[in-house]
Amino acid sequence: MPEAVTIYCCGTRYSRANKAVEAVAFTWDNTTSRKFILDGPGSPTDETPIRGKVDDPNLARILKTEDLMKALEKGDGLGKGLNKAGLPNIPKTGSKSLADDKFQSYRSYSTQKDGSPAMYSKGSLFGVGTADNVIMAIQWLWEQFYVGKKSDHTSFSTINLVGFSRGAVTCIMLAHAIDEAGFKKKNDAMKVNIFNFDPVPGSSHDFKIKGTFDSTGRIGSPDKLPKIVKEYNSVLMENVTSSLFKCVSPKEFSNAGQLIKEYPLPGQHGDSVAFLSHPSAKIAIHLCHNFLTRNGTEISSKRNISDFQLLEEYAELRLKVLDEGASVRQIAKQRENLIVNVKRKDLFYINGHHCEIFRANFPELVIKINANDYIPDFILKKLQIQTPKTLKVLNRIGYIPT
Repeated sequence: MPEAVTIYCCGTRYSRANKAVEAVAFTWDNTTSRKFILDGPGSPTDETPIRGKVDDPNLARILKTEDLMKALEKGDGLGKGLNKAGLPNIPKTGSKSLADDKFQSYRSYSTQKDGSPAMYSKGSLFGVGTADNVIMAIQWLWEQFYVGKKSDHTSFSTINLVGFSRGAVTCIMLAHAIDEAGFKKKNDAMKVNIFNFDPVPGSSHDFKIKGTFDSTGRIGSPDKLPKIVKEYNSVLMENVTSSLFKCVSPKEFSNAGQLIKEYPLPGQHGDSVAFLSHPSAKIAIHLCHNFLTRNGTEISSKRNISDFQLLEEYAELRLKVLDEGASVRQIAKQRENLIVNVKRKDLFYINGHHCEIFRANFPELVIKINANDYIPDFILKKLQIQTPKTLKVLNRIGYIPT
């Protein structure tokens, strides 16, 4: 199938510099197919300037389909400055990773009197820079689309988006922009898939609609998925108590063909991407990498784990609740009406995904437990060898006598 392109949107104060410890940046770093990463608002790094406000007189031309495509077709290489169409020159042939600094001309950066960046606090507190990220992503996508058609590079009809926190909400807004910009008019097979880690816009956010699409790049709402989105998966953390971290769970869908799946997990906001340390993040990055590879993204160091390992991570979460008290598992009130979890009150299962995996791998045991029947030794031995933590949980909650 045609190669997918993948865009990664980091969360507030997160960036590609966090690639060793944070799930979104790690996945970007290990993606071998065409990719682009957008550092989060308020995230200064050594590699890219801090996010600022878009200030480009050619913005409308960037966003309008026909004008942009004509401009791209007139491009005369990687030379400096603007071409005759008024846009930065672009390459007529491409590689799998165009230089990121080529897109920095779309940003202007404010500084304090002492020379320090003024946008740091604005990005951290108010998400300033998210609209900038959407516009840069649209421009990158158009250039990749053109490169694919004008060279031996494989064209694409799949755009995969991955984000965390404000970056996750940026993914939804970017999908709206892709839909509006007209990619599907150029290729009817074009589709967008999104995997989000705990999407949070912030109490005072940068996603409000201001002006027209041609002047700002803003369109749509985080609460609704546009028609171009084919598949949407999201990890939602249940124990986030701060009112500043209200999560997004789109309840309005544009068509019946959209595949929507959310995974409620115990933990705080940042736990969703801490894949080296937190069980919820280990489950989340596994789900993310499966999602991406299924949809055409190529990843060199996938953090996929087996069903038995997944069950052990879920057991680790349950043991944490049993050891630290019920308050650890209590869903935050401000998320209770947003996150649907059919297994929230279950003594054993963390969510529906946990239930599905356990029943698929231990069907005989499920029947015995439900019937309060004698459990044969061969089943107990299988549990002890393959999922000892899961057996420990079943012992502690009384489903299997010790």
